[in-house]
Amino acid sequence: MKASSDAGPPSAPNWACFYSSLLRIGPLALIGIPPEWIDWFRDEGSSSEWFWYEGIQEEFFDKWQESPELAVKEAFQRYVLGVQAGLQDLPVSPHSEGWVTCDQTGVVLTWEASIGSIKGELAQWQLQALLTAALTQTSSPECHSF
Repeated sequence: MKASSDAGPPSAPNWACFYSSLLRIGPLALIGIPPEWIDWFRDEGSSSEWFWYEGIQEEFFDKWQESPELAVKEAFQRYVLGVQAGLQDLPVSPHSEGWVTCDQTGVVLTWEASIGSIKGELAQWQLQALLTAALTQTSSPECHSF
């Protein structure tokens, strides 16, 4: 028997509000990027599909029924993969230096190795803000600005 809708997650999260918030909050939660890229990631994410990762929306809705928090975390991890894929698509030479310096040798890693080192971790306030965005009523005229 299924629990009442009051006991479980909402059946239809607000994807548009969530994704818009993810594109604003996501760059702040990236680890391993130069800080000056944050604004560029926000601008590029909101004006193109460069950082879109195939399956992110479907996975979000699938996981939402299991756990809204898990859905947000998984979508963020797919966003990180989208950032990595988007940066791989930039027209740079295969021999271009990246921005990450090897701790042991002091040598700047390659572009590809620097991209591969990008990770992400949502702070509690970021996770909460994304959950709030996803829970915003679909009929609401605007999404929360974070």
